[in-house]
Amino acid sequence: MASESYIIHDPSPSEKDEIDSLPSISSSALDSEDDDAQEEWERSLEQLQMLLTMILIPFAGKYLGRKFAYWSVAEAAMTL
Repeated sequence: MASESYIIHDPSPSEKDEIDSLPSISSSALDSEDDDAQEEWERSLEQLQMLLTMILIPFAGKYLGRKFAYWSVAEAAMTL
């Protein structure tokens, strides 16, 4: 049976000073990131809306219009 040993690393005082000297993130930087994410989300929604209104809805209307026309012509031919 193998014995397991765990090594706990206790940082030396010089390593602690290095960690303490690292720059911290300010709350204003976090707020600006949130604002950037919100603006990007809004742009994505605008692009999706443009995709729907310019491409998908016209094609769906064309397809459904042709199906309705075919159905209405078929019904009219049956009644004659």
